Amino acid sequence: MADAAFNTSRISARVAPASSAARMWPPKDLPELIPTLLPHLVNISFYRLEKQPDGEMVPVVKGVGSGYVVDAGGLIATNRHVTVEGNEFFVVVSDNSQLKADLI
Repeated sequence: MADAAFNTSRISARVAPASSAARMWPPKDLPELIPTLLPHLVNISFYRLEKQPDGEMVPVVKGVGSGYVVDAGGLIATNRHVTVEGNEFFVVVSDNSQLKADLI
């Protein structure tokens, strides 16, 4: 079971680790830091499959949130409220690619 403080999702994208950003902390100039951090931020959309009156299961958008890529293997950290109501997850990365994500 995932830690109550945050959930993580794994995606199949190759992303450079954020260690370069960590070396820049605390930032001397925020505008200089933003281009370093921005590629690690992701948008998360979550859906829940709901049964229709005819018996068909249809994905219904339940919400969106954000997350942060924490390693080059694609591990993403996000807040629990982003994942608690969903059972299907999609992540949009900095190049606008949409990837299916699995909750782990």
